[in-house]
Amino acid sequence: DQSKFPEIRCSDLAELGVTYSVLEDFWYRFEVLGGIRYMYVENKFDFYSDNLDSLSAKDNLWDGFGGIRLTGFLNDSISATVRADVGGGSSDLVWNVAALVDWKFKHWGSAYAGYRVLDYKVSNEALGLNLQAKGPVIGLAFYW
Repeated sequence: DQSKFPEIRCSDLAELGVTYSVLEDFWYRFEVLGGIRYMYVENKFDFYSDNLDSLSAKDNLWDGFGGIRLTGFLNDSISATVRADVGGGSSDLVWNVAALVDWKFKHWGSAYAGYRVLDYKVSNEALGLNLQAKGPVIGLAFYW
């Protein structure tokens, strides 16, 4: 049997956002956030048969999002953050939740690690997709 499962490739994911602090004191900060998220998705299904063609679709997904973020400060350089947002645009619905620990190593930057769940629902002419990505995340943040 040479059947093959469909291959879904999400090669690019980026987001750009802004936050506004609603409540803040020495130990915590509560913020609202908004921005734009981009993801490139390619879906491919190969058939190993002479009478069936392969199917494929690809799309650039651009979605606006809004949400909240709560940060607790453990000391001057270590903090813990939970974040949730929801949005849409190219997607019918996209939502995201994350829990992160952040280490601020300079006034202009920090490194973070944690766990994230990102869920996409897309139904358009180019692509029908119900995708959930979840797992560990690491990254860098820059401030100005």
